[in-house]
Amino acid sequence: MTDVTNRTQTEHRILLTGGTGQLGTAAVKVLCRHGWQVWVLTRNPASDKAQAVAAVGATLIGGNLNDRDALQAAMSGMDTVSSMGPPRKRCPWWSH
Repeated sequence: MTDVTNRTQTEHRILLTGGTGQLGTAAVKVLCRHGWQVWVLTRNPASDKAQAVAAVGATLIGGNLNDRDALQAAMSGMDTVSSMGPPRKRCPWWSH
């Protein structure tokens, strides 16, 4: 895990899933307004909702929660990962 204790918020990298939904879009706007580096995992980076969060400063990453490899790649190098979406059924790759 990366030590982020001495980083400023502008150096802090956060990945949001569900970042194009109602709650996620609001979170992206607040984080970007405060200078955070925000990435959003989205199934369709070309969608209007994805382009709207990109317009406020988020970086879009194509992928979804059902694609383990895409999710792991998206999380690589992030300091924080947060899910803004509603609870879902267990992803097919998830195991306890």
